[in-house]
Amino acid sequence: MKWVSLAAVMVSFGAGMWAAWLWWRSSRVRANPEWVRDYRTGLPMQPVDPTLTQMSWFDALLRASEEAAALNARAALWTAITVVVGLVAGLTGWLA
Repeated sequence: MKWVSLAAVMVSFGAGMWAAWLWWRSSRVRANPEWVRDYRTGLPMQPVDPTLTQMSWFDALLRASEEAAALNARAALWTAITVVVGLVAGLTGWLA
């Protein structure tokens, strides 16, 4: 029973670290309007029309928030797995 408890603790630790990494990654998502790059300088060329510029940024922010939300959902799932496996580790350790 002690081996089951030890294995559950290790799985719980791994799942918790994976969830933390997913949350860290979701906090690092950046909005990128993906403008065309100038072939001479390699720098992005912002549209001259302010409406197009605003639409590009709005689209980039929507895509970034969707990516961050998906990462947050995966991290929440892994956190739930961590809690359940931690409960198994605690119960098996208490029963042993």
